[in-house]
Amino acid sequence: MMQTWGESLEMIFWIISQVLTVTIMGLLFYKYAKKKKEGTDARFDLGLAIFFAMSFVIYTYYLSCTFFISCDPLFGEIVVIVSMISLLVMVFTIEHVVLTKNRYIMTIIYLIDIVAVLVIGIITGLGFLVPPMSLLTMALIFLLPLLYFYLAIKSSGEARIRSFLFGIGFLFALVGGTFRYEILKLVAPALVAINDDLFHFGPILAICIGLGIILYTYVKYFD
Repeated sequence: MMQTWGESLEMIFWIISQVLTVTIMGLLFYKYAKKKKEGTDARFDLGLAIFFAMSFVIYTYYLSCTFFISCDPLFGEIVVIVSMISLLVMVFTIEHVVLTKNRYIMTIIYLIDIVAVLVIGIITGLGFLVPPMSLLTMALIFLLPLLYFYLAIKSSGEARIRSFLFGIGFLFALVGGTFRYEILKLVAPALVAINDDLFHFGPILAICIGLGIILYTYVKYFD
């Protein structure tokens, strides 16, 4: 079946997001190896690198299942779990490296939330992709940008700028990933019907913008 212009843009932006993700991931692993060799603290770089490696797998799944192959819904549920674990890695990294006085409170809360979502989803048989479970997972998703905004408030100078930009970048990327066309059709079909093409490519464009901000911030403000 011929693609609409919105679907064509969606594919293009998915590919761009993959390129950006691989670029960020490669840069992070390179800086991690360099810092380890120099004997400097590289834990933040490693945590970010693991997060983006998992993001690459997630984006590859979405791109493949949207345009190239027919995927079992079970794999979609697994990808949601991987997404939540990747976010847990980021929250743990921030508390392990930056917010060391927190005693991993946010990580523990995050872990409890993930377990609760998984248990409820499995017991009820609702899964994690349809309401209300998809709405419950949003609390987990948006915690990461909020954590960076919190860091920005507590910091000053360049640390404040980079924390704020990271928060904006992750907010765009996570909002785009959360409100993909497939999810929006389940959550708000009437909204999607207003402009089907826009909601095909708009969320993926948001992912690209977010990844671009993250790449810019890391290159400019991190040694």
